[in-house]
Amino acid sequence: MNESVIQSYVKRKFFVSTVYRESSAMVYPPPKYYETIIWEWDSTTRKSGKMLSIIDSGRTIKQALKSHFGICANIFKKD
Repeated sequence: MNESVIQSYVKRKFFVSTVYRESSAMVYPPPKYYETIIWEWDSTTRKSGKMLSIIDSGRTIKQALKSHFGICANIFKKD
């Protein structure tokens, strides 16, 4: 089961979501890790579009938050 950690809307064009989830690795119990996904975002319809990237954001909340905010900062640097 995915557990939402943090969501950010960047430049009204991107939706960045970090979740804590079980790995799909074929081991028992499956390991859990943080993953950040970047989506296109339509601020008018308030719906996500195409998935742009999936990033492994580590095994600790500190790593996950650092990754999430770093991704958001990098999006701001572009354009």
